[in-house]
This record gives sequence, C-alpha cells and structure tokens, in this order.
Amino acid sequence: IASVLADVALNGGGKPLTVATSARMDHSDLDYAGLRRLPDGSRPVVLFFGTAWGLAPELTAAADYRLAPIQGSSGYNHLAVRSAVSIILDRMLVRT
Repeated sequence: IASVLADVALNGGGKPLTVATSARMDHSDLDYAGLRRLPDGSRPVVLFFGTAWGLAPELTAAADYRLAPIQGSSGYNHLAVRSAVSIILDRMLVRT
C-alpha cells in the first residue's frame, strides 16, 4: 500500500487523500455527498476496499476519511467487493 500511495503521489498530482470503506464502519466521517466533493482536482483520491473480513484496523485508522457504509432497504449491508465498488463509484461520480 505504501508503494501504491508513493506512486500515486509521484505520478498522480500529489499526496493522495485516502478513504477507507467498510460494511462494519463504527465511525464514519464522510458521507456520499462529501465523497463527491473530494475529487476537486487538487489531490488524487485513493479508495481502500476490503474483502471477506475487511480492511486491517491500522489501515482504516490511518486513512484520511472513513466512508459511511452502503445502506439499503434492509439491515443487511455486506456485499461482494465488486458490487460495493460499483455502487460507491456510482454514488461518487454521478451527480444527481
């Protein structure tokens, strides 16, 4: 992860903002409206997605932001990572 962040900083326009995602986020400080505002062109954004048991707690704690979990119409919010990625990218990039 450190080498990816260094590569993004070198080739992507500066030190990236990092966003951790989780279905079990205890503390989130970024909602989807806030996520849409992040890619303002001043800094790249790197999203961290976990699989199975999620991200390491150290990675989540070290992220600049923690994204609120995806909420559907039921209490169940554990998705395949590819489904979560598609939903989050849609909510991040599509302006309504």
